[in-house]
This record gives sequence, C-alpha cells and structure tokens, in this order.
Amino acid sequence: MLKLNIENGLCKISENETIEIKEAGNGIPKSLFETYSAFCNTQGGYIILGLKERSFDTYEIKGCKDPDKMVKSLFDTLNNHQKTNRNVLKSDDITVDENNLIIIHVPTLSPSFKPIYLNGNLSQTYKRQGEGDYLCTDEEISAMLRDATGKSQDMTVYDKYDYKEVIDGQSFMEYRKTFRLYRGQHVFNSLSDEDFMIKLGIITRDKIPTLAGILMFGNTDVIREVLPTFALEYIDLGDDNTSERWRDRIVWDGTWGEGNIYNFFTTVINKIYSLVPNRFELADDNLTALDNSDLKIALREAFVNMLIHADYRLDRRLQIKYQNRRFYFTNPGSLRISLEDFFNGKISEPRNQTIALIFRMIGYAEIAGSGVSAILKAVKAHHLERPQVINTIDYFTLVIGFNSLASVTIQKEDLKSSEAKVYEVLANSQKLSRGEIELRTSLSRQSTLNSLNELIKKDLVLKKGEGKNTIYTINQSLF
Repeated sequence: MLKLNIENGLCKISENETIEIKEAGNGIPKSLFETYSAFCNTQGGYIILGLKERSFDTYEIKGCKDPDKMVKSLFDTLNNHQKTNRNVLKSDDITVDENNLIIIHVPTLSPSFKPIYLNGNLSQTYKRQGEGDYLCTDEEISAMLRDATGKSQDMTVYDKYDYKEVIDGQSFMEYRKTFRLYRGQHVFNSLSDEDFMIKLGIITRDKIPTLAGILMFGNTDVIREVLPTFALEYIDLGDDNTSERWRDRIVWDGTWGEGNIYNFFTTVINKIYSLVPNRFELADDNLTALDNSDLKIALREAFVNMLIHADYRLDRRLQIKYQNRRFYFTNPGSLRISLEDFFNGKISEPRNQTIALIFRMIGYAEIAGSGVSAILKAVKAHHLERPQVINTIDYFTLVIGFNSLASVTIQKEDLKSSEAKVYEVLANSQKLSRGEIELRTSLSRQSTLNSLNELIKKDLVLKKGEGKNTIYTINQSLF
C-alpha cells in the first residue's frame, strides 16, 4: 500500500501517471470514476481522497468527514453495472488511515478484464496519461477488446486467398533451409512444403493462409491489402547523443525481397549484431549465437519478443532504433502482463502464438519468457545499465543499452535512493525533461528537482537549456 510523507498536517506528494489526488469534501467526486476507468485500462495506481492542494507538491490534510460511509457508497456505485461494467476492487484495496484519508489502490489488470468503461457506454473508456484521464480512441478500445478474447491474433484465416499466390516462395525456402540446419534430424524435414506449412500454422488443414503465414512469409502487396498500416523499420542514428540523422535505415524498398517479417528479421539481425563489441562471436550461419555471444542472444530475443507480442492491427509501426549505444525495440500494443512478471521472465502472453512457434522451431525463445531472462542475464554479466521499458496503452518499448555503469560505481555509492532512481532513468534515455523524469520515477516534483541538483553537483548529470526547454542528460564523458 502507498506510504504517505506526512508532517505538520501537510503531505508531500504530487500527481503523476499512477497517483491521483482529490479533496472529496462533499463526498465521492464524480471524476473519481473516470480515474478508476483510466487506471484500470493502463497500469493501475492510487487514488487519494481527503487532500487539498496548497502548492505544486504539498497538500493540506483535510480528511473525509464520514470515510466509512464514503467507502460503502463507492462500492455500491462500482458494483452498479449502469455506472461501471466491472468492479475490480476488493475490500483490501481501500484503506482509511488515521487522518481519515481514503487511499484506493486500483490494481494492474490482465487483458481479459479490459476495457473498464462507464455508464454502459464503451466510448466512455478512459486511459491515464501523465497527470490526466483521457477518453480512449476507438482504435485503442478495439485493441483492448482483441486482447480480452485471449485468442492468438495471428490465427485469423483469409479464405479469399490461394496460399500459393500469397506465400513468397523465396522467403519460405530460406526458412526451411534454416530449419534443416538447426533441426537436421527433425521428422518435419521429410514433409512436403504444404504439410510443413500446415504443421507450423502457416496455412490451415483446408490450405487457407493464416495471418501468421501472411505476415511471416507473405508477398508485400498481400500484406498491405490485409493490414494497410503494417510497417517495419530499423534505423541507426549512431552514437551521437543528439543526432537525428540516420547512418543506416531499413524499410521495405524491394531490395531485400518481399517486405515480410522473416525477410526483415534476417536482414536486420545482422546489422544489430554488427553493433555489438567485436569480442563476441556467432556461429558460421551468422544467426546462431555461441556461448560467448550472450549480448547478441539478448538483442535477438528482444527482437523476436517485439515481433511475437505486437498488435499488428494498430496504426503504429514496429521499429528498432539504435542511438547512443542503446537499442529501442518498439511494438504496437501494450504489455499484456505486469512489469514485475515481465522482468521475472516466468510468464509470457504473446499476441501471436503461431509466429512465436515459427521462431521457436529455429531456436529462438524456446521457453515462454526465456527471452527476458536471457536479456537480464547478459546485462548483469557485463555490468550494463538495467533494461528499461516504456509501456503505454498502445505501444511498448524495451530499451537495452551498452553503457557500462562500472565506471561510475564509486561515485554512485553515496547516492540517495531518489538520486539513484533519477540517475537510472536518465541512464536509459537520451534526454528527458524534469516532468518526464518525475513521471518515470514517481517522485514528487521537489524531490526530482533536489535529486537532479545533487547529481549535477556530483558531475553525473548535465543540464541543458532554460525554463520549459530545460533537459537533463547523463554525463557521457564518464563512460
């Protein structure tokens, strides 16, 4: 449960992506339910009733006049399906402290419970962004409804197409060649191409192409006809901290075959490998990582995870960006599990289970969740900055950096907890404003500013610009 910093009748706290504060002097405010919906549909959070704002990060404790009655009223409303379609709160999620503050914990929900909306109207589905609650777009609501079914999105069939005209023969042939190299004695090697496709879910038993087959091995024109917004991009912006000009970029232009996932993967993975320090090696096929290539394995698994977890129906491209010794793997669609489960690596809920199978059959992400474990293991072994994530309602980004933290270990030993949080967030970003840092650390505005000032004094962080244009960066000269 959330711990409040209370002293002399004042509470030091500020609103952010997971904290909402309301005075509630006249009972349950109507806007509480918008926040409830928003927290449910994003990453959860806390709603605090009984505080009155005095300054930007200081609140006066007013309390609630009849908290027990208010809690009962809240549950009565949440359980009224004319107001909310589902109540996800339990008694343990609401506490009343000694100051008569009501603290409501809205948990992180699994996709099967979303969307949470108001007044029996799907269009009144809210999301949390920064300190505000906003209505979701129709596209975002549709994405939540797709996730709620629990069905693998890539098993949709397209009976209007003849698979022989849809599947690019060259892409499929290269995959079978890789399969034979990796699984030389596998019984599938004796199957005809058609039977092989059926076994892997590329086509159905009725020989109808699936979305997985079209995306993995399809011709570009068919992919665009099925998913008009489908786009894949790799962009290398170099090691300049501020450069926006790319030194290498891969988008479909016809030069590397059909614009399907398999061709994109085999083209881009080699470019990713080339950016890993030379002391790491690959096997002769340039795909299979050797034991001493753990960083390449980590990047490959991040690449595969991005592809198997994407919601390809959202109007947002899949992008791998390299800049300033960091890789940013971004896929449309929010994370379907909690961040805790993601980093534990024990649970995986891919949106595209058939695409996941196709990759597993050539040795990638063999066990659900193993990709994240491989990433964390490599990062720890090489003393690199911890991977960071950006999880929104419509996209997910995993950041893996090559910056070693070892060179500043001595300087970081005496950092306060808040300073360490700020430093870690900045270490995994190119540049951030004070507000962005506050959002990602969940620190108060004043605590964020104090931490930044101390880090600047210790020469760990640099400040650039003035006023609203002020940004903060890690002091790269330390690396």
